[in-house]
Amino acid sequence: MTKFTVKKGNYFCSPRRFKFWLSPIGKTFTWKIKFDPNCKYILPGEDQWDWNKIGGIDLDSPFSTMTNSIMGGWRYNPTIEKIELNAYFHNGKGVENRIMSEPLCFVDTNQEVTLKILVGEDIWQVHYWSDPYGTMINHGIKSIKPKKASALFATEIQFYFGGNQQAPQDVSIYKELI
Repeated sequence: MTKFTVKKGNYFCSPRRFKFWLSPIGKTFTWKIKFDPNCKYILPGEDQWDWNKIGGIDLDSPFSTMTNSIMGGWRYNPTIEKIELNAYFHNGKGVENRIMSEPLCFVDTNQEVTLKILVGEDIWQVHYWSDPYGTMINHGIKSIKPKKASALFATEIQFYFGGNQQAPQDVSIYKELI
């Protein structure tokens, strides 16, 4: 897996890479992910509960993740000392079309988890699962009906830190498209 790091004081990760797919409707995109222990961060007040992005798929808009995008979200919950994972969608253009699920599951740092995104004509879906003890554990799934049922192309959304706060320290994940 490749290590992606958002440096302290930034939103965007390095390394940056560009992946592009034609005709993404009907495809499934799957990543193996592992959170580094440096993902345990503390922000002031309500900012702790903003969702960061693991990554995902953006449809027909390579320079804006706020239009027709399907992502996995994450945040550190210091109360339970776990990483919370959710589904994060932009079903249309702009923040008024943002849909964020409640946490779908909780994982430890260094625990490998799988993120699967389905891009269908009548369904967008985010699904998490892991296999920590040789037994598949389904952690959670969230589906929505897309407003837009077609796309000419898709691009991969990169690992990202933030709602309105930049990373308070270096944060890293290991991620591999499979």
